[in-house]
Amino acid sequence: MGKRASTPAFVVDECNLDLAAFIQGYPIRTYRDIGLERGASDQKLVEHANYYGAIIVSRNKRDFRKEMRLAAARSNLAECYEGAGLVTVPDGLERIDFKSITRNLRFNSHRVTWEDVYQVNLEVRIHRTIGTAPEVTLLPRCIKCLRDHEDCDVCASLGITSKDYDNLDLSYIP
Repeated sequence: MGKRASTPAFVVDECNLDLAAFIQGYPIRTYRDIGLERGASDQKLVEHANYYGAIIVSRNKRDFRKEMRLAAARSNLAECYEGAGLVTVPDGLERIDFKSITRNLRFNSHRVTWEDVYQVNLEVRIHRTIGTAPEVTLLPRCIKCLRDHEDCDVCASLGITSKDYDNLDLSYIP
């Protein structure tokens, strides 16, 4: 798929368009901006978000975690189809404090940026309780990206090792 740009955008799942109003300081892409029509499958959204450099924002964590896993599995050494990051928001959460979430992004005590989320394909899990720091977790990587992992400056700065991917618990992904 596409080459990763240095600055990500965000694309909000069409079932959760209200969340776009809370994202500040980064471009918001519409389905049309990333070459999709309304009603496109979650699989297509993951593929197009990667290609167009956009982190997906959704309340539908179950389906998008599954699609991220499947996209990584579909990849090969020539083509990467994995996602470009995922932000999951609990059902019923009416608004998110994007600035606070951005300030509190951490992985293993290392400061994380949205660029890191995008480059390494991380999931940011926003919690229902206001003031609770988001949880940043690894999503499955494709074989091509895993092969290049040892030379990844972003992974090194976040303290992510090959062992982290070897020990990745995928039991929460359907």
